[in-house]
Amino acid sequence: MIDRNRITAEHSLEANYLKLSCMPQERLDDIAIKVIKNDTPDFLMPIRMLKMNGVVELRYTLGNQTALKYKDLILNKVQFLQLYRSLLFPFIEGNDWMLDYHCFCIDSNYVFVDKNGRDVLYMYIPIDSCRNTDDEILNYFKDIVNHVTVEDDSAFLLKLYQSFSRGNVTLKELYQMVEQELRMGGTARTMTTSAARVQSVAPAAPKQLVTQHPVEKNLNSVQPVHQQSSQPLNTAEPVNTGKSVLGILGGKSETSAQEKKSGLFGGIGKKHVKEPEFDALNGALSAPSIDTSEQDEVMKALFGTSDKKPKKKEKSVEKKKEKEKSGGLFGGKKKSAAPIQSVPQQVLVDETPIGSSGPAMHKPIQPVVPSYDYTQVDADSEVTQIEGVLVENSSQYLASMNVGMSGIPERIELNFAKERITIGRQSSDVRQPDIVFSADYKRVGRMHACIQRENEQYYVVDLGSANATVLNGEILVPNQPYLLKNNDVVGFVASQPIKYRVVL
Repeated sequence: MIDRNRITAEHSLEANYLKLSCMPQERLDDIAIKVIKNDTPDFLMPIRMLKMNGVVELRYTLGNQTALKYKDLILNKVQFLQLYRSLLFPFIEGNDWMLDYHCFCIDSNYVFVDKNGRDVLYMYIPIDSCRNTDDEILNYFKDIVNHVTVEDDSAFLLKLYQSFSRGNVTLKELYQMVEQELRMGGTARTMTTSAARVQSVAPAAPKQLVTQHPVEKNLNSVQPVHQQSSQPLNTAEPVNTGKSVLGILGGKSETSAQEKKSGLFGGIGKKHVKEPEFDALNGALSAPSIDTSEQDEVMKALFGTSDKKPKKKEKSVEKKKEKEKSGGLFGGKKKSAAPIQSVPQQVLVDETPIGSSGPAMHKPIQPVVPSYDYTQVDADSEVTQIEGVLVENSSQYLASMNVGMSGIPERIELNFAKERITIGRQSSDVRQPDIVFSADYKRVGRMHACIQRENEQYYVVDLGSANATVLNGEILVPNQPYLLKNNDVVGFVASQPIKYRVVL
C-alpha cells in the first residue's frame, strides 16, 4: 500500500491539489497517464504531470468532495448500496480503460465522496512501487462494512460479512450482490434464520417465479447457526439491531442447545429446565418442570421479598386513605431502621414544593450527567446544547468574535465525547450537523467543516465546502487536518468569515 507520507496537500490560486513526487528510479505507467488525461474516467481525480529537476510530480486536483474518512456512514440501505457500488465500480470496470486495479489508492483519507453520497473519486497512482495486494484491497472493502451502520436493514451487512468470512470472495461477487439488491429496489430484506428454516419446509414456489442469482444461491448455502424457532416468525419484518457489523458478529458464532432456549443474552433471569423425572406410582415420566429458584433469589436480592400476609377483602375508604398517608407512595408498612424524631403527620410526596418547609424528599433525584455528544443546537438561541442539557463552561472551546451576530452559537465547546463534531448550516436534510448555523447563512455549507480530536489535540478540517474555511487568514486545503493552538482564529467562509477564537 502506498505510504501516505508521500502525499502532500497544497493550495494555489487556481485550485487545491494533492502532490506525489516520483523518484528517478521509479517507473511510471505512461499509458495509464495518457488514458487518464484523454479519456478522463469519471471515477478518477484529474491528474497533471510536471517534471522539475529530474523529479516527476503528479498533481491531483481536489474538488468539493468529502474524504471517506470524514463521511457520515450512518445510512439507510439504499444509500449504502449506492455508495458501495460506486466504491467497487472502478475495480470491476477499470480494465476497460486499461487501468490496473492494484494502483487505486485505497487510503480512506484520499478516497473522496461527492456531496450526493454516491459518486466516488479515486487517486490512480501509476507507479509500480505503490501497488496494493489483493488481500489489502479485500480488507479495505471489509473495513468499510465494519464501519457502516445501516439503519433499516443491518442483516444485509451480515450477509456481506459472511461473504468475506468464506475466504474466497471476489470483488465481482460483491458487486453482483449489490447490483441484485439495487435491482430489487433496495427494499428486499434478508430473511432471518428462523424464517429461512420455516420456508424450507413450506411448499416450493412456482419455478417461473424464482429469479435467484447464482451468487445469491451460493451465499444461501451457508448453514444458519441459530436453532429453529418453534413458532413461525413474521418474515416481512426487517432485522434492525441498530448496530454495526462488529456488534452483530461479536462473541461466539455457535451456541449450545441450552443457550438457544434461554434467549439471546442468557445470564440473570435465565430459566433452567430440569430433566423429566420418573413417577413411580404412575409408571410414567413427569412433565419437565421449570426451576425459577435462581430468578427468585435474584429478584429478592434486588427488590426484597414479595411475601405478604393476606389482606382483608373489605376496608373502608377512610382506612385506605390513612394507609396511603402512613405508608408512602406505594402503600405498605414503612420500614424504620433507627428511632425517628416525632413530627406532625404529613402526606409524603416525591418533591418538596418550592418555598415551603415540607418534609425531605423520599426518592433522591439522580444527577443528570451529560455525555457531551452534540445532538441538537438551536441556531437562534446562541447556546450550545448537548442532549438537552446545557454544558458548563469548559477550558477548551471556540469563542465567537462576531459580537451581536444572531443565528450562530456563541461558544462551541470542545469537551465532546465522540471522535469529531461537524459544523454547518441548518437545512432540510435528515441528518443535521452537530453545530448548526442559521439557515440565513447561505454561504456556510450544510456540512461545512468538522473539529476532530486525536491524542488530546484538536484539528479543524474543511469538508470540501464551496466557500472554504480559513485558519489565521490561510485558506485550508479540503479534507486535511490542521492543528488548533491557543488564540488561533478559525473562520467559516473565506469572504467575510464568521470568526471564532480558539481557547485551549
